[in-house]
Amino acid sequence: FSLEKPEHVVISVYDLAGRRVVNLRNGNLGAGEHHVTWNGRTGNGAPAATGHYLYVLTTPTQRVSRSMVLLK
Repeated sequence: FSLEKPEHVVISVYDLAGRRVVNLRNGNLGAGEHHVTWNGRTGNGAPAATGHYLYVLTTPTQRVSRSMVLLK
């Protein structure tokens, strides 16, 4: 993802029931391109189940949600 200006960013993964699985990023990032990779683990370190998930990127100016599939 790309930021036009420095902003506070929260990136989280949710299951389809709306439960947060893990926070991938919660902090300030500078302007420019950024990459985040999910290792397929929950917030407590356990492996997440194979299936569909949503990732949500939230900044003070926008909220973007996309689906993804975790395959093992």
